[in-house]
Amino acid sequence: MRFSTQSLLWCAVITQTVVIVVLVGMVIPNERAKATAAVESIMAERKASSRVERTTSGSPTALTSQKEKGRRYFQPSTDPSWLKAAAKLTPADAKEMLARNTLEIVNLDERAEKAWNIIGQLCQNGYPHEAWALIEEDTGAVRQKQLNAFFREADLPKEELLRLLADQQTHDRAIGLYGYWGRFSAEEFSRMDMSEFPLKSQQEIGAFRKLMSDMFAEKYDPADPEASRTVRADLLSRVVDQANAGMFSYEEIAKLMTRDPSKDGFLYWEATEKVAAELKAGQNTFYGTDAEIIRLMTAQNPEKVLNLAVTPGSREQRFYHIALTEWLDKDYKKGEDWYYARESAMTEDAKERSAVAFVRASVRAGNYGAADQWLARVKAEGWHNALVYEKSLIEADKRKAQGQ
Repeated sequence: MRFSTQSLLWCAVITQTVVIVVLVGMVIPNERAKATAAVESIMAERKASSRVERTTSGSPTALTSQKEKGRRYFQPSTDPSWLKAAAKLTPADAKEMLARNTLEIVNLDERAEKAWNIIGQLCQNGYPHEAWALIEEDTGAVRQKQLNAFFREADLPKEELLRLLADQQTHDRAIGLYGYWGRFSAEEFSRMDMSEFPLKSQQEIGAFRKLMSDMFAEKYDPADPEASRTVRADLLSRVVDQANAGMFSYEEIAKLMTRDPSKDGFLYWEATEKVAAELKAGQNTFYGTDAEIIRLMTAQNPEKVLNLAVTPGSREQRFYHIALTEWLDKDYKKGEDWYYARESAMTEDAKERSAVAFVRASVRAGNYGAADQWLARVKAEGWHNALVYEKSLIEADKRKAQGQ
C-alpha cells in the first residue's frame, strides 16, 4: 500500500499529539491545565502555518561567554542538541521547548536553567518581544531566571527596558536589574548614572552588592593590582552615589569590601571620604565600616597608616589604636619598635591609645603580665570600660598564678 506525503505528515502530527497527551496526563495537577493549553496552542500553530525563520546577515550564536559579556546566573549549556538548535531558535521552537520542559522536568532548578537559556537565546536571535510574551506569569524560580535572561539579552531601547523593569516588584525587579546590569562591562557600568536605578528593596540592594562583588573580582589581577585600580575606583564611586542617595547603607560598603579580592583598604578609604558625614554617624568605633577599612590599610602598609593616624587632626587619628593593635597582632616586634621610636613626640591622647592597643595585643598573645603593665598606663574611664574583657582575663591569670 502506498501513502501520499500529506498522509505521512498527518500521521506524524497525530503520533506527536498522542505522545504529548500522555505526558500531559503525568504532569502535576496544578500545572496540567496550563501545560495542556500550551501544547494545544503549539499544535494549532504548526497545523496552521509553516515555521517562519528569521533571516540575518550573519548566523546568530549561542549565549556569549562571560569574558565577552557580563555576569550570568548559569554557564551556557553544552548539550549538543541545544547547541545545534540554539542558532536557529524561533518563538515557536521556544514555546514548544518551554511547554515540554514544564511537562517533563520535575526539578525546578533544572527547569529554571533551561528556561534561562531559551529566553536568552531567543532574545539574541532577534525576538525580544516574543521572548517577553513567553515569560511565565506565576512568580517563582523559572520566571525570575527568565526575567534575568531577558533583561540581560533583549536588544530593545533603554527606555523600554527601564519601563519594563519599573513594573517589576521585589525579587523580580532585583533579578531583572542584575540581568540588565550584566550586559555592561565594568568600565561601562562605572560611567553609568545610578539615579536611574533606585534600589527599592533589600533584594535589590543584594543584587547591587553581588554585581559590585562580581565586577571587582573580574577586574582585579593579583599579578598587577595597579592595572585595574582606576576602574575599581570608578566602580566604588557608583557605590558612593547609591550611599549618598540613601539607597545603600554605609554598613553595606563593609560587606562589599569583605568580598573584594583586592583587599585594597586605601582605595576604600579614598572613596568613602566622599560619603556624607551623617551616613557614617553612629557606626561602631571598633567594628564599624571605617574601623574595618583601617584594618585593611594596616595590613597593606602598617607604617604608612600609623604615621597618618598619629598626626593630630588627621582623618585617621581616631582609629590610631585600632591600627596599632592590628600591627601588633600581626608583627608585634616591628609595631613595638615603631612605637618606641616615636613615643617622645606623641600627644598624651596618642600615648593612651597606644597603651590600649598594647593591652589588647598582649592579651591576645597570652602575655598577661605585659598586658597588666600597659593597663596601668590607661587613665580614662572610657578606655577602662572598653577593656572590660581584657581586664577580666588579666585578673583571671593573676588568680591562677596565686593558686586560687
